[in-house]
Amino acid sequence: MTPLVTIGITGYNAQDTIERAVLSALAQDWRPLEVVVVDDASTDATWSILEEQAAAHPEMRIFRQE
Repeated sequence: MTPLVTIGITGYNAQDTIERAVLSALAQDWRPLEVVVVDDASTDATWSILEEQAAAHPEMRIFRQE
């Protein structure tokens, strides 16, 4: 059995860079892979971008700090 690789990403007001970071993590060729992203209470569009990406990529898990 191949081990699961977890990539963790955090972001705060990262609307300009978070999508690129997530897509880079998802582009890794190791499988199985999960990408865990935590939004640290952003006040910009970071959370919306993460929701869109998570809807398209089932290997993503997103969390939001209030």
